[in-house]
Amino acid sequence: MLKPSLSIKEEEGETRVIVGPVINEDMRALMAANEMRLGKKIVFDFSEVQMINSVGVRDWCLFMARLNSAEVSYENCSEAVILEINMVCSFKGKAIIKSINREYECLDCRTKAIVHLNAGTDFDRGKLPEPQAVSCERCGKGSTPVTADDELFLFLTATDQDS
Repeated sequence: MLKPSLSIKEEEGETRVIVGPVINEDMRALMAANEMRLGKKIVFDFSEVQMINSVGVRDWCLFMARLNSAEVSYENCSEAVILEINMVCSFKGKAIIKSINREYECLDCRTKAIVHLNAGTDFDRGKLPEPQAVSCERCGKGSTPVTADDELFLFLTATDQDS
């Protein structure tokens, strides 16, 4: 069974927090124990997050509300995180989404790949990004996104998105 984790480091005037691999009921204790270590500029890295359950969503939303005065950004958002933001806008709080990790899968051999997308370069508020051609590393054939564009990039049309 997956256990939540928070890895916290101070880097260049900001607090970097690597979250993963699950956000669930066990995350609450980790957040409470580490909240005082967070600075005024916080970057959450969600590259390791694979799953979020309903209790984890509630606890994360409450956690983000307590960080209301901090400057918060989200980086390397997994599709699990982006899909949650699309359903529950308070999951993002006031955070700015800086980058996402999009999942692709080869329809021929089922090999999965992650493509990193940056705000301002690969996606912008108010419009769907151009589809990227991704070749399978294993067989060389074309891979397709796991999640449809209009479902994954719904957060780009939200009125509170700053990036």
